[in-house]
Amino acid sequence: MLSPVTEPAPQAPAVEARGLGAYARRGYVYRDVDLSVRAGGLALVTGPPGSGKTALLLTLTGRMRHQLGELSVLGFRLPAGLREVQHRSGAMGIRGLDELDEEVTVAATVRERLAWLAPWYAHIRTPDDDRVARLCAPVFGDTELPGARQRIHELTETQNLLLRIALAMEADPELIVVDEIDQLHDVVERDVVWRRLEDLADTGVAVVCSATSAREYTRRTWTREPVHIRLRDSAADPPDVPRRRLRPLPASR
Repeated sequence: MLSPVTEPAPQAPAVEARGLGAYARRGYVYRDVDLSVRAGGLALVTGPPGSGKTALLLTLTGRMRHQLGELSVLGFRLPAGLREVQHRSGAMGIRGLDELDEEVTVAATVRERLAWLAPWYAHIRTPDDDRVARLCAPVFGDTELPGARQRIHELTETQNLLLRIALAMEADPELIVVDEIDQLHDVVERDVVWRRLEDLADTGVAVVCSATSAREYTRRTWTREPVHIRLRDSAADPPDVPRRRLRPLPASR
């Protein structure tokens, strides 16, 4: 007699947001956001300047609090699970958060990241070309790898962004966000980054990116079709809620 076939349990979404909103002194930062991204999924958030794209990405990674709606990330309800989500996610392309010192070498940048992740008592050597290549190769793919002795300002825009992603991946995040991917003005180079992000999603990492123009969604032939949501500029004061200042949370190790 054949045994009954047991269907695998459905996997919980990496990100599940319903009616999500945040507000500050001048009004809404973003509002009415519904978003569902599965583990290994890809999402694109578009909207004009001032629509709250950066703030939304910070919220999804536990680095900013929301006031309206419901949000679950990687199985944790927010804001209760902020610290857990911070430890399991990475945020790139956000000014003041992951910018690299352009005057130091790639080796020094990598060493600083490895030291940040290592136990306090560990001695971290300055990496050579081979160590830098091993760290970068999973993210860079066939893109030219940076040399250990190169200074950050000598990297192309694409190499700079991919290096930042590679550094974030050293913490084995389950969710990564990339803000303003269209800050890479060359569409060919931008497509290189998109292909690398699609490959990362194939490994099971949930990827959420933002762009200013909705054309970023329509112009590509996607290997992996992303979830697409559009934000609108919400300048009006929120009704029936007290005004308060919205501040990003401090970054966590």
